Amino acid sequence: VSVTNASGPPPTGAISDVGVKELAEAAKHLVAHDFESAVKVILKLSKAEHARSARNSPKMKEVLSQLYGQMYADNVQIWPRELADLALAMGELQLQDPLAIELLKRIAELAERQVDIFMPHDIAGIVRGFASLGLRTESLMSVIAAEVVRKIDGFDLALSKFSNSLQHLRC
Repeated sequence: VSVTNASGPPPTGAISDVGVKELAEAAKHLVAHDFESAVKVILKLSKAEHARSARNSPKMKEVLSQLYGQMYADNVQIWPRELADLALAMGELQLQDPLAIELLKRIAELAERQVDIFMPHDIAGIVRGFASLGLRTESLMSVIAAEVVRKIDGFDLALSKFSNSLQHLRC
């Protein structure tokens, strides 16, 4: 998976107290191999005011390192929602250091393999995460585009059947 960055380096800042607490909680979940809870905490952090200041903290580097280890495990099983939420959170936090870029490459690889089970919300989240970082992943975006077209066709068919059902009810 090839990832290119279309924007410059992010600005730096000091970590907030909220960031310390959230990152410690995420690290605790990762130690317990609770990937889903860790991602939820990171997503929550990404929505906090001044959350971007947490991106350069040593605790963030620790969390990214733990994520890296778990995402590259042989028996990794990460659901689409977790991949999408992690990509979205990383985008919101503007995480662009080398380890973060490696994690995003892995997210792209895993997402490509299971894009057919992504819900529309998951597709939107992963695309938004990569886009907000200015990262281009041609293979992932091609697979997602094809899946969006497939899902739209399915939606159109379901809508057509629903419409036909309504017309029969009116008779």
